[in-house]
Amino acid sequence: MEMLYKTTTLKNLPIHNVFNRTCIFEPVVKNNQSLLRKREYSDTVYKVLIEGCYLNCSVDYPLFAILIAQYINNVIDDVDNPIITTIPLSIIVDSIGVSGTGNRDANFKKIYDSLARLENAKISYTNQISKKVVAGALINSSDLDFKNKSLTVNFTRLIFDLYDLESIKESEVKYMNIQQLTEIDTEGGKALYKFLVTQSKGYIDFTFERLSKVLGYHYRTVAGKRKAKPEERKIPLKDSKKREYIKEALNILKNNGIISDFHYYKKLGRYRMLQTEYYPDIVQDIDIHKLKSNIKQIKQVKFKESKSAKDDDFPFDPKKN
Repeated sequence: MEMLYKTTTLKNLPIHNVFNRTCIFEPVVKNNQSLLRKREYSDTVYKVLIEGCYLNCSVDYPLFAILIAQYINNVIDDVDNPIITTIPLSIIVDSIGVSGTGNRDANFKKIYDSLARLENAKISYTNQISKKVVAGALINSSDLDFKNKSLTVNFTRLIFDLYDLESIKESEVKYMNIQQLTEIDTEGGKALYKFLVTQSKGYIDFTFERLSKVLGYHYRTVAGKRKAKPEERKIPLKDSKKREYIKEALNILKNNGIISDFHYYKKLGRYRMLQTEYYPDIVQDIDIHKLKSNIKQIKQVKFKESKSAKDDDFPFDPKKN
């Protein structure tokens, strides 16, 4: 019960890391927002089957975060039936930038569309360490009340199980600064932000493979030749394009002051990112190479990607840097 606390601003909303460190919410191009997906994400901690609509990071993620924070407030306040959560529309307007005026559906299309996607999405999540399994939709139903300028959602059992205040661990939740996230210009930048800020000071190295999966680029396809066989009409995104998207997101986070420096070690297939919060005063392109890696060396096979290193979390002492 003490692990989670009430929140009243957009700067500290409690989001379970299964939504931050996987591709449940990912960079979505406009043309894909109405499409459906079915994929499995897996790493050393999270195994998630994701079905339904693509969930973006510009609207769906901040809206979901605001609703989750109110649900937690309801539970802490011992509200009857806390799973039914109501928030003022003004909070949403401030966070995702809709017009927020009038009482016509058209004025709130962005919210309607987002709620439809959130209601459509389903996940099955297994914690690879604790073996805890939760599954289901995120939201059962929703209602926009123009008269009272409010939004009410009915969360599912999955949310109740994920945010079980008696068993949830500190490492499973990050208090996210949604205000800072909304100031980032691109979907890719937002997606990388929600992953990176959940990492503590010692976690600075991440493999290309892991970032590609977390950001959804690992699963992205592009159109093949028209005359190709049906199975060849959609081909996987090239690694060079994935790296281009990741670099673009890194540059945006650096320009926004969220990271102080970054570097891609091509031969190791590894990205190093220094959060400004932990490394504010560094010499560019020099200090970044002096720090100890958090990635375990599995096999001492020089410069062979996926054989030389595994992206695993393990105890790390930043003082030894």
